[in-house]
Amino acid sequence: MYFGWHAPFYFLTGYGIVILVMALSVLPETNLSPSPIDAKTLVSQCKTTLTNPIYLSGTLICGLLFGYYSIYVVMAPFLIQNVLGKSAIYYGNIALILGLGAFMGQIINRMLLSISMSIKIKIPLVIILLFSFYMLVWALTQSLGIVAMTLPVFFIYIGTVASQSET
Repeated sequence: MYFGWHAPFYFLTGYGIVILVMALSVLPETNLSPSPIDAKTLVSQCKTTLTNPIYLSGTLICGLLFGYYSIYVVMAPFLIQNVLGKSAIYYGNIALILGLGAFMGQIINRMLLSISMSIKIKIPLVIILLFSFYMLVWALTQSLGIVAMTLPVFFIYIGTVASQSET
């Protein structure tokens, strides 16, 4: 290896720089009539946003789903590599499959743009809850297994991304 364990950090830094340069040079300004913002207007707009129940519930749901992702990303490598004795490459393949689940969720999200947000959020959240309950029952009654641990998370990833807002 040329860069060793530092390689992903070099790659991500370069990738970020490329995206920044592209965004600054290719993306046009969309606000054709910008107006100055005073402190009073800014505070008023922030208050309106932060007291909006739809915004608050959406933010809470997104935060909880991000927590779900984070917990899985932290615990899965340990369980797969240390408890089940699989290699890091094996875990990487599972992560790739889960990434495909998120990609499928994004495709479903785009197909459902005309569906109301309340429905688009409620149905996937029920599916996520059912798969989470299934995983809990499995964990309490069966031994740890790759399919039992990964397949529900695959569908949870699909549901999570499919239920995101289109904005």
